[in-house]
Amino acid sequence: MMGSVRQGGEDSNRCAAMSDDGRQRPMPRRQQGAEGGRPLRPVTKHGPADPAGRSSLREVWLPVSLFLLSLGLVVNVALGPLGAETIRYHFSTSMRNQLIGLDAVTLLVVVPMALVVGVMAWRRHPSASVLAIAPGLFVAYMLPQYIVGPDYLNLPGNNQRFFLLHLSLFVLGVAVAVIGWTTIDDDRLPDVSDSAAHLASRVLFVAALFLVVALHLPGIIDALSATPTNAAFRDSPTAFYVVKLMDLGLIVPASIVVGVGLSHRRPWATKMMYPLIGWLALDAIAVSAMAIVMEVNNDPTGSMVLVVGFVTLTLVLVLLTVHLWRPLAHPVKGYRSIARQ
Repeated sequence: MMGSVRQGGEDSNRCAAMSDDGRQRPMPRRQQGAEGGRPLRPVTKHGPADPAGRSSLREVWLPVSLFLLSLGLVVNVALGPLGAETIRYHFSTSMRNQLIGLDAVTLLVVVPMALVVGVMAWRRHPSASVLAIAPGLFVAYMLPQYIVGPDYLNLPGNNQRFFLLHLSLFVLGVAVAVIGWTTIDDDRLPDVSDSAAHLASRVLFVAALFLVVALHLPGIIDALSATPTNAAFRDSPTAFYVVKLMDLGLIVPASIVVGVGLSHRRPWATKMMYPLIGWLALDAIAVSAMAIVMEVNNDPTGSMVLVVGFVTLTLVLVLLTVHLWRPLAHPVKGYRSIARQ
């Protein structure tokens, strides 16, 4: 930066502006860029300042969306099987057990996380955007299972009457994830060491392999046979395929792509790593809770092997998330600010 500011001749002409009397005057130094006269954004104590539009999204719409999402999730849980049971889902006993585990994690983990990040966004914390994406993705991932998964024609229930509530939560989840992603400032993301990137990529590969080989592939092979015997498929075939679609169509490809990008130290992969690892950690906590509830209730579709496998994966993902997210709590350290390039 300093070299470009001190250049004369052609560079000084390029960095000049016209005054009212027609003569050239030099631009203020703080408006000259590091390369080619690109303007620098004003630098605050939290790093480079944001454009007004993006600041409005992060400082107003992001916290409001997170607070509304938290409220909606609490209402949904309060009306479900953990609360008043006003919402009666067209689910089998096995699926109801899974829903209890999911609602417990939503109330005890996802809602507090969304509220904390909402407060951070309201207080203009620079890391709020990247942290908000994980709970948004979690809700957008889980809500289709509330809507599409039930067996409406063969099992009793009334959850169709609450479609607008579930649709609103899905839209809010997507909105939080989109707003969070579009308001991330790459210059404010902390640097990631090669060892951390290598570790994250390997964990993503292992998670993808576990989902494909250990969790989904055996069930799919059985479901495609002439006489399926898989308990989960026979119990709720629609929910069975919804989960397969979401995991194999979204989580596995995203984990592989980001894992490969991290292995090659691509900047876009580092940016995607933060929300993806957090989202996977939340999903793993939820699935672990589902598996535990099924095992405690002697669910015939449950499996102690599944409990052990997912609890282990959950611990790995949670520890990795804490390790990677810790620098986001103090983003001033490690800013890749344009002003320092």
